[in-house]
Amino acid sequence: MGRFVIVARRGGLVENWHRLHVAVTDADGRVVAAAGDPHLATFWRSAAKPFQALPLAQDGVLERFG
Repeated sequence: MGRFVIVARRGGLVENWHRLHVAVTDADGRVVAAAGDPHLATFWRSAAKPFQALPLAQDGVLERFG
């Protein structure tokens, strides 16, 4: 299993870094490729917000409230 790290820089300085844990599965849910710990439990947090807002946008909330 490989190891991947994303480094965010601001003004030439490292602002933060994120170690990635990735799993690619087949249609039956079997892990066919992985990096880091493919079984690590994690939470979406802020990354889920666009997906959470999508039903509201589709329902016309944006137009109703401007």
